[in-house]
Amino acid sequence: MKRPCYVVDAFSAQALAGNAAGVLLDGAELDAKAMHRIAAELKHSETAFPLPAREPTAALHLRWFTPASEVAFCGHATLATFHVLVNEARRIRVPENGVHRTAFTCKSGKLNVELSR
Repeated sequence: MKRPCYVVDAFSAQALAGNAAGVLLDGAELDAKAMHRIAAELKHSETAFPLPAREPTAALHLRWFTPASEVAFCGHATLATFHVLVNEARRIRVPENGVHRTAFTCKSGKLNVELSR
């Protein structure tokens, strides 16, 4: 199985510092068992799986897995996910000196996000 997978050091602009999180893109067809196996293989405290939106007012649905189980929310892996979607995969556009507002859903409910440059 080949999918884009990133390791992001959240809370740091320096490589190999901060709080590492995995972000695996294009995993919509993966079930929870496969996501858990991938998170266990990556061995980060959390791995995020951004998935297609489940409701029209959200841009995506997020799931997070530790090597042991799925969790309802993870802050640093959420930051890592949006970093990847904006700066690496370029799936979300944030205007220069501007703001992009969006939302995502997860086990904890719907959360609003404001991205800026």
